[in-house]
Formats: sequence, structure tokens, C-alpha cells
Amino acid sequence: MQEMDYRQLRNRYPVFVVRSPRWRLTTTELDIQFDFEIPGLADFAPRLLFPLSPGNQAASLPAAWIERLVRDLALIEMISYWKCCCPPTVRIEGWRPGPEEADWWYQVYRNGLGEFFYRNGIAPDEPPLRFEALTGAGAGPLPAAPATLRFDAVLVPVGGGKDSVVALERLSPGPRRRVAFALNATGAALGTMEQAGIAPDDRVLVRRRLDPALLELNSRGFLNGHTPFSALLAFVAELAALLHGCGFVALSNEASASDATVAGSDVNHQWSKSFAFETLFRRYEERAYPWPVQYFSLLRPFSELAIAREFCRHPRYHDVFLSCNLGGRANRWCGACGKCLFVALMLLPFLGPERIQTLIAPDILERKELEEAFDGLVGLRDTKPWECVGTVTEVNFALGLAVKNQGWLEPGARPPALVRRWLEARRAGCLPSVPVGTKHPFRLQTTEDHIPAEFRPAIADLLADGAAAFPDSEPVSR
Repeated sequence: MQEMDYRQLRNRYPVFVVRSPRWRLTTTELDIQFDFEIPGLADFAPRLLFPLSPGNQAASLPAAWIERLVRDLALIEMISYWKCCCPPTVRIEGWRPGPEEADWWYQVYRNGLGEFFYRNGIAPDEPPLRFEALTGAGAGPLPAAPATLRFDAVLVPVGGGKDSVVALERLSPGPRRRVAFALNATGAALGTMEQAGIAPDDRVLVRRRLDPALLELNSRGFLNGHTPFSALLAFVAELAALLHGCGFVALSNEASASDATVAGSDVNHQWSKSFAFETLFRRYEERAYPWPVQYFSLLRPFSELAIAREFCRHPRYHDVFLSCNLGGRANRWCGACGKCLFVALMLLPFLGPERIQTLIAPDILERKELEEAFDGLVGLRDTKPWECVGTVTEVNFALGLAVKNQGWLEPGARPPALVRRWLEARRAGCLPSVPVGTKHPFRLQTTEDHIPAEFRPAIADLLADGAAAFPDSEPVSR
């Protein structure tokens, strides 16, 4: 069904109401229920359920700490419901964020919804939202951390893809106990935890339940699209870390997560995985929270290609990992989306075409319907697939390396159809030039990271590895 008009919806439904969420703590679970309303349209009551593993410290946490995080979770959870008609005013009932806090949330909404605005043809030429009634005294300071609390473990979000595999492996053995975390865990996420040797008591499996009313509005043509899911994940992980004694949340976001999806713009499908968001969230942690949890990405210095090479060194995960969003619920690769294709191209130089076809799809490199996604990945189009994918330079380098490894330039060679498409584009000089100053894809991609000193030894040899394994290879453009 065709979606409705953005401005008409904003005019018809000008207010979004956020009421104080309710939460209940038992010996086995923290149950959070949110309360949202678009007056004249719908009420929403989504939930988050945090199971408590043995040894949790939930009962020792100050109630004011949980209340504060639950309120923050309400403001990030509401984005999925607010976007259906984008009311310009948000009315918060039950507490009052200060102007500085409101400005922080404005940045998250404006940048995190960049793809949503772009794909719905919305020019964000006005503030997407404003918070009502920010004057007057806000909440008082939160109590300091009780001496009995511990923060001796590291929480590792696990999605089931190659990146979290590398992070888990790099943190084992390590100075801190690994606690694996997943939101609505897929079979791949659970399989990854199992292969990593994470004990059941060290798995935090949070459940998120959307309100069916949102899905019903989507079916009627109300606005829909991508939201900054990893920003939601940041707050959920923060609370999970508190509940389970973790002083760190170690993400698996790579350097290329900061790369724009649309060339020449700041529209980025992965904005909430970017270094900019990581920095923004850490500043929020430092300013708003009295507890010593640090949020950082262990893999921030690395390219997708370097991470793919490292993943391929751990074959026991190869039959359980999954990066396809479309097939996630069924725990299988769909073989027909840009993400499946991207992962196939990243692994191709290291595993070869036969293994790729076994893992992902028999004809993943032959499909004509993937030509548009392929062209975006290699830079023949200005827009990459709307997925978590790497840079154009990385993809072109991976293809150049695969062509060399497989002898696809030799007489009589029969490369797959998409590889032939790439070779033809290269011969015609159609591939984009490598930007001046681009680093070798196996060398350190960025010096910007927030990795704490105690975790740097976990990646020291990967940092030093550089391009040593491929000394004669260079970034490929033509």
C-alpha cells in the first residue's frame, strides 16, 4: 500500500505522548512496559523483558538507576512508533528531561532517521520533533554506586554474524569474564554463543515485543522505514550490563560503519553503528549516569575485509553464523539480498566460490536480480544497498584478490556472472578511482577509537598484521 503524505500526517497528528513506563523486578526477570499514544490514532504498549541469570546484581541496584535507564529506553523505543506519522511535538508525562538532554535526543533522531527521511522523500528542513515543557526543575542527581556492586565482566552483543565472532574470539582468553548479550536472539546468535564456549548462565537474552497496533498502522500505509536499531541496542545493553555486573559493553562495529550509504551525503544506514554515535553515546554515559560502564567497539580500527579474513580463521563458526536480516527469523540466508551478496564477496578471497555457495546460496554469484545491489557495492551506482555493508574500495579490493586467487583472468577461466560483470566494468574503466590517501584494506583503517587500554592487547597482533599476508596486493580500482 502506498504510504501517506508526511506533512499531512504531521498536521493531522501533531502530538506524540510518552508516559512514564512501568517496570517490575522479580527474582528472575525485569519486565518493562512502555506507554505511548498518538491522540486520535492509537495507543501503544510495547515491552522489554530482561531475564536475570544466576549471580545477577539487580536487587542491589538503586531503584533510581533502573528508573533512569527505563525512561531513556522509552525515548529510544518510541522512535519506532513516532515515525508512523512524525508528530512535531513530543509530550512527556511523568518526568522532565532538561534542555541539554533534549538536544542530545534531537541529534539521535535527526541523524538516526537520515535513511528514513531520504527513502520516504522527506527533506529534513525543519526539526523532526521538539520536546514539550522543558522549563523548571528536572530530576535530582542519581545516587552513587553502592560499594557492594561489581563491574568485573565485559558484555559482548552477539548478533550471529562474523563481526561478533571475531570480538568473542579476541576477548578469549582475556582479563574479564565474557557475558554474551542478544536482543531477540536468533538461532545464529545462540549457535555463536555455544561455539564460543559461553556458559548458559553467562548469556543475557533480552526479549523485545512490538505492539501489534504499529504493524496494523504500517499495513494501512502510515509511514514506515529504518530506525537506528543500534541506538536502541546501546541502551538495552547498558541496562543488561548493570544487571549482570559488567563494566564494559564491547561492540563489534568496524571502521566502515561510518561510511555513507549515499555517495556525497551524510545519509548512513549504519549511523547508530558509526564512530560518531559511539562518541555521542559515551558522552551521554559520562554526563548522565553515575555507574562505571563503558561503551566501545573493539573492532573500530579495522576494515570489513580485515575482519572477514580473521573470521575465516575460525572455521567452527562457519556453519552457524548468519548475517542476513531477511532470513534471520528462519535462521537461514535468503541468498537474494544485498547483505548476503556483500558477505559472500568479503569471504570470497579467503574461502573460495565453492565454500561460499555452500554457506550462503548455491547461485549467490550468478543471480541477475542481484546486479543492482552488486553495482551499488562496487560503486557503479551512487547508493549502496540499504544494509550494513563496507566501503566500495573494500569490495573492489576483495574482488580483485578473489580474481587473482581463483585464476579467473587465465585463458579458459569461467568466473561467475557477477565477477564477469565486475571484470567488464574494470576493463571499461567504469569502476571508481580509489580516493587519495585511502589505506590498504588490510592496514589500520582509522586511528579513532575508544578502546580502553586493558583491551588493546586483545587486538594487538591484528593491528600489527596489516598487509603482511598480501604484500604485493594494492587497492583495486581499474
